[in-house]
Amino acid sequence: MPLFLKHYYEVKEGTSTINLYYIDKANNQDNILCIYFPEIKYKPVILNENIVIESGNYKLKSIEINLCQGDTSDVIEQIKNTVITKIEVEYRNGEKN
Repeated sequence: MPLFLKHYYEVKEGTSTINLYYIDKANNQDNILCIYFPEIKYKPVILNENIVIESGNYKLKSIEINLCQGDTSDVIEQIKNTVITKIEVEYRNGEKN
């Protein structure tokens, strides 16, 4: 299972994408299919998945997500002043965590 790092973002009008970084095993071939933020009931679109650093048995990876699907003001209003502490991840192989 990957370990997502803590992120601190101030999402404001005009913010459309952010990167989430996580550590994964170097031999893990499963890509992330989708993510879900249960605290705000929101499922952003994943734009890119990249390997940032590969070292020994682990890789530091990132996924770029598009926060805004449609009207950006709706999304900003939905997540304004919200601290998100949970993420649900679904992999291409069907696993979820």
